[in-house]
Amino acid sequence: MAQRLVRLRPVILARYDEVKRARGVVDQIDLLIELRDLLQRNRDARRFYQDRFDHLLVDEFQDTDPLQAEIVMYLCEAGAEAERFDDIALQPGKLTIVGDPKQSIYRFRRADIAMYAAVCDKVRKASVCEAQLTVNFRSAVSILDWLNDAFDAVLGPAGKGPLYDAATGTVRNVRLVSSGKRHADAAVHVLPFGNAELKVDESRDLEGEALAHYLRFLVEESEIRIADPRTGELRRPHYGDIAVMMIATQTVHHLTSELDRIGVPHVVRGGTLFIQDS
Repeated sequence: MAQRLVRLRPVILARYDEVKRARGVVDQIDLLIELRDLLQRNRDARRFYQDRFDHLLVDEFQDTDPLQAEIVMYLCEAGAEAERFDDIALQPGKLTIVGDPKQSIYRFRRADIAMYAAVCDKVRKASVCEAQLTVNFRSAVSILDWLNDAFDAVLGPAGKGPLYDAATGTVRNVRLVSSGKRHADAAVHVLPFGNAELKVDESRDLEGEALAHYLRFLVEESEIRIADPRTGELRRPHYGDIAVMMIATQTVHHLTSELDRIGVPHVVRGGTLFIQDS
């Protein structure tokens, strides 16, 4: 089967191209490829589009795929001389990128941390001002301490190593720093559950049951107190203070069915569930 799929791949791609030409349409990848090819092969077009932008700022650059990175680099090139990506010299001050290599999780859509590191190296050669954004203004100190310890365990202690180590596939660990703003006491609560012998759906059912009961405990029985967002006064948590983030909405029913069963009020939002929810 695998061999047949490999042999069929060029046939399927060719047929797909025929269908697009017949209907006069392109897909998202086509748009990126055509724009990259135009900027790469037509220097007059490259100069025209370079002149349209005085400055480019790209946020979440760790999510950029190689095609997108090439387009950005051609637009920010000093002149229009490079024949390929490796030859591009950036115009000083034209490109600002913001990114966190620890958040590079979209490899399935071709976001490449190696490309991120390569672009950062090119940017540094253009006499840039580089700054590390390590201060966290959102989280309590106790949460940051837990996160820093978790990253130390996964990535190793924070240090001055390379931004990206191609040999090991790891990125530099940078510890987060508190802004110093006072927060109400907060902590990370680890809720252990599970059994290695359970099937996937059984494990998710158990997770939903454990989490639902724990949420009810937090609101109705625990001694935990939170700061009211309006008054700042400490009070017991309400169900409306709690948000549960799910990896995928397809599995949310493992939790919501248990919330319904034990009488915990909830509202579900996200994807098609926003339309379906009453």
